[in-house]
Amino acid sequence: MLTVRGLVTEMGLELAVGEDGADAPIRWVHISELPDPTPWLSGGELLLTTGIQLDGEERQREFIRLLSGRHLAGLGFGTGFDHPELPPGIVDEARRLHFAVFEVPYELPFIALTEKAFTRLVNEQYEVLQRGIAIHKRLERLVLEERGLEQLTATIAAAVGGSVLVLDGHGEVLSSRNFRRD
Repeated sequence: MLTVRGLVTEMGLELAVGEDGADAPIRWVHISELPDPTPWLSGGELLLTTGIQLDGEERQREFIRLLSGRHLAGLGFGTGFDHPELPPGIVDEARRLHFAVFEVPYELPFIALTEKAFTRLVNEQYEVLQRGIAIHKRLERLVLEERGLEQLTATIAAAVGGSVLVLDGHGEVLSSRNFRRD
């Protein structure tokens, strides 16, 4: 799972604040210079910005409150444009809210971060797809070999790491299995 901490480490960067929130999973990466990008975000995104619209400390604090309130994974703040360093309002409010923020120096283009993140996200989705195909093949083989409902239930419970209950049309239990790690 791609996290803010993982991406920051892979890119050779450092968290400025928000150590407690840095293990939040990144669902997507979004770049915006809007003073409030949250109407176009749904949570779990890593936002990248240069903060061009964030000229005052109160606007900076409000920006972090908006991002945190929308449950974003974190903020990568590009310095060297309008801000030579991370603005105090961003840092202070992110610290207060335990919101992960890291500096993206001018020399590191946002595209390098997005490419790294998207490569990881695509690979993670590919692994999920591969596991799904493997489970499907295993279940298909059990059915063709007529191994029975108990074996199917046990295999599904192991695959999902949870409990499985198979009911008939009247709600009577035909088979059940709880998954236990040994």
